[in-house]
Amino acid sequence: MEKSETAMVSKRKHWVDVVRGICMTAILYDHTDIYYSDTNVLPYELYVPNALTAFFVLSGYLMYKRSGFCLKNKVKSIMKGLLLPYLIFTIAMALPKSLAHGLSFNIADMLINVLSGKASWFVAALFIAEMLFSIAIRLTKGRTIALLAVGTTGLIASMFMPYAGNPPFPWQADNALQAMFYLSIGYAYHKHEETIDGCITSPPLAIGLLSVPFVGIKTWEMYYDVSMTEWYINIDCYPMFLIDTVCGASLLILICKRLPRMRLMEWTGIRSLGFYFLCGGVPLTVSMALQRLGFAYNGCYLTVLPVFLIVYILTAILVWALYKYVPFVFGKRRIKS
Repeated sequence: MEKSETAMVSKRKHWVDVVRGICMTAILYDHTDIYYSDTNVLPYELYVPNALTAFFVLSGYLMYKRSGFCLKNKVKSIMKGLLLPYLIFTIAMALPKSLAHGLSFNIADMLINVLSGKASWFVAALFIAEMLFSIAIRLTKGRTIALLAVGTTGLIASMFMPYAGNPPFPWQADNALQAMFYLSIGYAYHKHEETIDGCITSPPLAIGLLSVPFVGIKTWEMYYDVSMTEWYINIDCYPMFLIDTVCGASLLILICKRLPRMRLMEWTGIRSLGFYFLCGGVPLTVSMALQRLGFAYNGCYLTVLPVFLIVYILTAILVWALYKYVPFVFGKRRIKS
């Protein structure tokens, strides 16, 4: 990505960007659904936890390097690729966010929210999770069993850190510990990818076998209104949550590795961080504008689809401009076309 967009794309695994693009599109759709209809008409548990955990799995996947792991380089990459964008975007968007929600703006409160990791829970949690997991890779020398144990320990620890109406943990520590479990799965899969993929002699059969528990659990969650909320953590049944999210991520990877090129999703996936920072502001602004123009949500859910199309196009334009003209806000150099 430093020399040219062509060089950047040629080094990437396209299916990874497709998965990222699909997950980011799902999150953008969820925010559009919430802001335009003023509720989650399409249940959160139906797809949002799967999109979020798939991002964590891919982050772990990308942390494995066949050439060897360098803690110093990885820490610099995390600081530049996650912490820097977090600080820039959360500070820049603090005032517009307050005005949009009709809240009073206080610089001291804004700085406390940003510096304590409250301003953007997902990026803050991912930042801490990757930092902790990087240290774990160094200490364990990348041993698969040891890292899976570290990830599982983090998950168990997060189970005893419920929100319960208190202020969120600094830098979303509970979500970061939970995320380490998915990072370890992604890392282990990449390390043993050839062996695992070689065992899948019939991808359609594997997809079918994974789909049975996945669909069954989703049906159960919808029927009994089971909470699977990741932020703030409010998970009613962890065994079901784990089967749901692990099966969902596995299905998504299995399918996307076998799909033809999906340029739009790849483009979205490459710029997923930019989409994430705008996935709240753009849907909110578009929804407010449509309401003032007399196109408020009228109970017909099909109207959400054209609204989402508008939201996606506007977000894509803004993200394109940011990556083209101010790529440093994402910790990147200018991309030559």
